[in-house]
Amino acid sequence: MRGFELGGGFPRRVRAASRSCLGASVLLALLGSPSGAHDEEFPIDAESVLARGAPEPQFTFESRDLSLDVGGGAHDPGQAPAWVMVRGEGANGSRTPLIRLEGSKWASVPTGFLYSDDATAPEGVTEVVLEEDHLSIQASGMNWNFSPGGSLDALWVYLRLDRELYCARFPGAEALSNDPGHFEAGAASAASLSPEDCWVCGNGLEEPGEECDDGNFVENDGCTSACTKGACENPP
Repeated sequence: MRGFELGGGFPRRVRAASRSCLGASVLLALLGSPSGAHDEEFPIDAESVLARGAPEPQFTFESRDLSLDVGGGAHDPGQAPAWVMVRGEGANGSRTPLIRLEGSKWASVPTGFLYSDDATAPEGVTEVVLEEDHLSIQASGMNWNFSPGGSLDALWVYLRLDRELYCARFPGAEALSNDPGHFEAGAASAASLSPEDCWVCGNGLEEPGEECDDGNFVENDGCTSACTKGACENPP
């Protein structure tokens, strides 16, 4: 951690308020308006990533040359909602749910903002550092549920700040390790990525080709995990 230390706590997972259509509607209203209406997408250069599964689940990500205005309270994730998501691309791919970084867990520091929790957090994200030129994400513990199921075509990391979406892609062919339960890669350039490459089912933003997107894995809340409209069942 880059010289900061704060106490722990428990973030919340982004999910429907209930498994009813009403709950899904409330969540979709919180996540954003439809039809790709979010502000901008930003592919970013990355320095490194590590995704490791059981028996010691761990995830670390470091960006490179990020350009983000964090002065004067701009992009304050304690005031505007923030989420992270990790996705494996390919036949062995999977993804995390859209993980809400609770506003009360953020603190302002001299160089930007720091999110801090402990390994017992429900979704396993323990630290996020957001600075003008740097983004890092750490997750660990048994509540962190992302583990490569096999060789990946690529590993993606997403950060959403309100209606701005940042994404980084690590090609599997260039990875240092690309095996079941262990993906590790060094520097990855965003030069070949377009803003539309950040579009993906699960980021909570309804984009072209999607009927809905609530960011979770609940299949009976009116929006499926494949971002299509589905059955809506009330809980008993």
